[in-house]
Amino acid sequence: MKMDFNLVLKGIDGKNIKDPDTGEDLTLAIVAARALLGNYQDEKDLPGEEKMRRFLLAKRILETNKDEEKAEFTIDEMALVKKLIAKAFPTIIAGQAWAMIEEGAK
Repeated sequence: MKMDFNLVLKGIDGKNIKDPDTGEDLTLAIVAARALLGNYQDEKDLPGEEKMRRFLLAKRILETNKDEEKAEFTIDEMALVKKLIAKAFPTIIAGQAWAMIEEGAK
């Protein structure tokens, strides 16, 4: 599926959410990469192969974001991104990110 990770997340007021680390608009690419690179309590024994898979996927997403074009991702990759976004972020961000990914799948 082709995905546009340059989409900006909005607050409940409709204004762009700012990245607390950079002050820039928070994009789907940043949310996805941070979720993929996160550490989770229920994954303490995550194998190295899975950590590498997540790292490489985060890198691809961020590189795609810089290219400002849609890139091809598998359904399994996007399912993993959605699962981890739900673990890593509050509802206002996770809900929008899921909707953006679902819309990109159409």
